[in-house]
Amino acid sequence: PPQAPGSALGGGSLGLSSLGNVFVPTLTFNPSIGFAHQSSPPKSPTRSARELMLAEREADSGGSGSAGKSVISLALARSPKRKIDHQVKDASSFADLYSPNKRREKNSEASLGTAAATGIVIGAERAAGVLGSVAEDQMSTTDASGASFDGASPLRTRQRGDLPAFYFKGEGGRGRGRRLPQDSLDLKLEAVSNMFDPHEANGGLTVHDFVHVTKVLCKFPSFFNVPLFERVLTTFKADAFGGDGADKLPTEGARIDKDVFLRFWKAEIEPFDLIDRFFRLVKQPGKEHIEREDFLPYMRELLRFHPGLEFLENSEFQEKYAITVIARIYYSVNSSRTGRITARELRKSNLVEAFLTVDEQEDINAVLDYFSYEHFYVLYCRFWELDTDRDMKISEDDLLKYNDHSLSSPIVQRIFQVGDRPFPVALPAAAAQRQQESAERAGQPWTRKARNMMTYEDFIYFMLSEEDKGTEPSLRYWFKCCDLDEDGQLTPGDLRYFYQVQAHRMDCLGHEPICFEDILCQLTDMIKPADPGVVRLSDLTKPDTLHVGGALFDVLFNLNKFFMFEQRDPFSERQKREDNFECDWDRFAFYDYNRLAAEEDAEAADGELMEVVDADRFGWITSEVDGELDGIGATL
Repeated sequence: PPQAPGSALGGGSLGLSSLGNVFVPTLTFNPSIGFAHQSSPPKSPTRSARELMLAEREADSGGSGSAGKSVISLALARSPKRKIDHQVKDASSFADLYSPNKRREKNSEASLGTAAATGIVIGAERAAGVLGSVAEDQMSTTDASGASFDGASPLRTRQRGDLPAFYFKGEGGRGRGRRLPQDSLDLKLEAVSNMFDPHEANGGLTVHDFVHVTKVLCKFPSFFNVPLFERVLTTFKADAFGGDGADKLPTEGARIDKDVFLRFWKAEIEPFDLIDRFFRLVKQPGKEHIEREDFLPYMRELLRFHPGLEFLENSEFQEKYAITVIARIYYSVNSSRTGRITARELRKSNLVEAFLTVDEQEDINAVLDYFSYEHFYVLYCRFWELDTDRDMKISEDDLLKYNDHSLSSPIVQRIFQVGDRPFPVALPAAAAQRQQESAERAGQPWTRKARNMMTYEDFIYFMLSEEDKGTEPSLRYWFKCCDLDEDGQLTPGDLRYFYQVQAHRMDCLGHEPICFEDILCQLTDMIKPADPGVVRLSDLTKPDTLHVGGALFDVLFNLNKFFMFEQRDPFSERQKREDNFECDWDRFAFYDYNRLAAEEDAEAADGELMEVVDADRFGWITSEVDGELDGIGATL
């Protein structure tokens, strides 16, 4: 074949060899003399690759070749300013270069550009049926001025040692889960010594002294103090309670010395970031998730020490408040709806930030996420209104009364059948079989859950989803309820099943019902689904439709909100967008709490007036009190 422009190889030539329809660069080698040594690399070739290929085809058609020569595939990176000079000392060293072990060693030291070129060679050799690869013993590059760059690939733009590390074992993607450099033991040792050394004579810190360690060093909320103290003792100090530490609280007499805390720091604090520390502390050792009971110790400490919850001391509502907070946490964080919070779900949420905020905020109602007492008050009062028999459970008939019978019966049935619940309870085998047979006879889907009643935690899921349909958890909740065949999409048949009851209710109330086709057209224009024939959950959770996706479900089964949607005032909608509430649930809870509080105050005032009337009827009002009650008497 013709010699490539600028090449000077004695006893061989560089060109392009035709392998059927595959054209690969070829280098001829004479075993008797090896590769010719070249004192200075040639300048970059001026002929194009297409010209070289045409020339190679013409040469191959002439039948040129040599019986004493072997052809070896080689891919050369062509650059207008640099040229590779391949140097091989002798034929024996050349044979060593192509052994598998040598090739592996060379590939490990090769640059990014050499690796890319080797990949091309391997592909070419496979096409030709040749086993092996190409490696270089020595390599040098030059630029246009003739300066030499020994040992570097022409495709390399920076040295290997200059590449920043982009992977760390044990951390999440994009830097998540990376340990905090400022919390290394070498940097924190002085602060640890300052806190523990004054108490070493007494055997270490007590639980009351440990709160500064919890807050300042470990960066946990202050009400994490007792659970953290217990974890350190039970895990890193086996003799803390005389061998039966699991049965005793460490708040009396137990101490943690400096050595025990340093072992805890190296194992649980230094290797992790704030979110991983929180996760590992709250969950039980040996488990990979957080369960409902794991939050209870922290809620007890919050109720004991937070100034905004002092009025609940020794009250039965402490337990109800703790249950509400935990259920709200699972509603927002546990997206898998398994009743178990994983590290991935925790990292995607704002739960750790909310715990830190409630520790700093004295007004508990200012922390709207999870902890607001006003939100608890609204949730519990609404549940109490429906639970007429006071057994802390409500049935389908009870739920139908919610918000003046605003929900239709088909959606209430679906809520009890498939609605999300925070902590699902499995049925006994016999009861499950009976319910499955009953559901099959009725042609309805069945799930192995105790669905005949709704607990307070289940009601929290329902009410959060009903009063704020502009969040992903609520849209998932209602989408699952409306997906009758559970195929992951809402078809016109699914929508018609719910809307026909809605239209009948409008007709009974004297309103002219809107035909289903017009409703379907309007909803399609509003949501703009990817497939015009069906609506998927991804269509509702898009950023541009997230705030209007809930209107689909209001039209289908909530009569009061359907009327509000049809008669909405643009001025009111603008005011809603400009107020200080971040979501519909915050707005609803604010107004509903004020309504409930006003009703309670009115009832209390009526009770006081009735007592005054009864006392006056029997002549119990003295002359001193009579003057103070003149205003009340005038009102009566």
